[in-house]
Amino acid sequence: MYGLKHAPRAWSSKLEKNLFKCGFKIGATNSNLYVKTKVNKLIIVVVYVDDIIFANDSDFMTNEFVADMKVKFEMLMLREISSFLELNIVKTPT
Repeated sequence: MYGLKHAPRAWSSKLEKNLFKCGFKIGATNSNLYVKTKVNKLIIVVVYVDDIIFANDSDFMTNEFVADMKVKFEMLMLREISSFLELNIVKTPT
C-alpha cells in the first residue's frame, strides 16, 4: 500500500476497522487513541502515523492484542518504549 496516493488513509481505515472488530472503542478526546477493557483489565492503543504504541495492565491483553493484529497486518514487536516525541517513558511497578 505504500506509495499510493491514498495509502495512509486506507491503512488508517483498515486499522481502525480491525480495532473496532477486536472490541476497542475510540478515545473521547483523541481520534488516534483506542481503549479496550475486559474483566477489570485495560489496554490503551495509540496510533501515530504508522506506529502503534500500546500500554496495558495484563500480559493476557498484550498477547490477545498482538495475536489479533498479526491476523490482519504484518507487525513487528520492536521493544519496550523508552521515548516518544521527545518524551522519556519510564516503567514503574504499581
